[in-house]
Amino acid sequence: MIKYLENTVQITPELMGLVYDRLSYKFSKNFVKGDNLGMFASHFITNNQPSVERREEESFPLNQEEDRLKMVDLFHTILAQFDMKEPSWIYRLCVNANYYRDVDVEIHTDFNPNMKNCYSMITYLTHNPECPTIVWDEDGKEHRFPAAQGNSLLISNLKHSFVLPQGGIRTVFVGTFGYD
Repeated sequence: MIKYLENTVQITPELMGLVYDRLSYKFSKNFVKGDNLGMFASHFITNNQPSVERREEESFPLNQEEDRLKMVDLFHTILAQFDMKEPSWIYRLCVNANYYRDVDVEIHTDFNPNMKNCYSMITYLTHNPECPTIVWDEDGKEHRFPAAQGNSLLISNLKHSFVLPQGGIRTVFVGTFGYD
C-alpha cells in the first residue's frame, strides 16, 4: 500500500518553533547498519514506550512531556486523514533532520520483511521537492514522492529510500507502527 496526501499538516511558526527550538536532538552516523548517512533525531516514542530524553538548559527546558504529547497528537491527526485507526503499537515516532553528505541512502524496510500490518508514515516539515522519497511497490515498480512541505506519505512495509539535500536540511516527522 502506498498513499500520498497533500496538505496533511499546516506548517506554522508554532510547529516549527517546537521542532527546532524546543526539541532535543541526538546525532547518529548510521541509519541502516553499515551506512554513513548521518542524521539528527528527536524521539517521542521508541518501542511503544515514551521517549523522555529530557534536558534542562539554564532557563530553557527541552523535550518537555507536553511537547512530546503535541507530536503524538499530530501523528494521530495525520493518520486519521489516511483513514487509519489508532495503531496497536508504535515502534518509532520522531523528527529526523538530514543534511548533505556524499553518500547514498540505503534501500531498506522499517520492519522485518515478513511482518504484516506494519506501516511507515513520513510527513515533510521542510520543502525539499528535489529530495524525493523513493518507494518500490509489491511488484518492484519504483515510485517517487516529492518531499513537499506539509504533505505526507504512508506506506506498508515496502522497500524505500530517499535523496539527501544538496544544501540545507531535510526535516521529516516519521512514525513506524502496526496493528495486531
